[in-house]
Amino acid sequence: FAWATSGPARNLVASRTSFASTATKSSNKSRVRVYRCGWNTTTVANGTYVLRARAEKGSQVWTDEQSGVVVDNQAPTVDSFTVPPGVLSGVVTLAATASDAVSSVASVTFDYRLGSGSWITCGSDSSAPYTCNLTTAGLTEGTYTFRAVASDAAGNLSPPVTAARAVSNASASVSITSPGVDTSTS
Repeated sequence: FAWATSGPARNLVASRTSFASTATKSSNKSRVRVYRCGWNTTTVANGTYVLRARAEKGSQVWTDEQSGVVVDNQAPTVDSFTVPPGVLSGVVTLAATASDAVSSVASVTFDYRLGSGSWITCGSDSSAPYTCNLTTAGLTEGTYTFRAVASDAAGNLSPPVTAARAVSNASASVSITSPGVDTSTS
């Protein structure tokens, strides 16, 4: 027996391969039969299951057991998402906390976009605390939307959590004007 999964832990497929020898005068051929059973895990409660396969042919019985199969239909959540306040420039750190009630958080991905442009991935972090350092030097000045999306061990994605900030890489300049020489006498 062999077990295989298809998709993001949504469809579990059990396959059984048996070899039956059939002899003929000219050759000896083997036949392979594959039995499949689809399991729509969205119809069962989240949790850990034991799956068993049983095949019978006459008095022969084959069984196989796969224990600890986790069904996780629940998306993780991004509990908090932090983008530094104010206008961003230089290197800034995006940070998030995430959780998952069934399996575990696999990673948090941080993206950004200017206006309504395409999302660009800043980075992904697979260990808490989840962070990404973004260098704004190459970014066009303007208002950006930043987002954090968590994924769990089953491949479920959280709804994105977003924040908007302005990016400005203009250099600050300082000018000092001399008040003049103090010529007063005391």
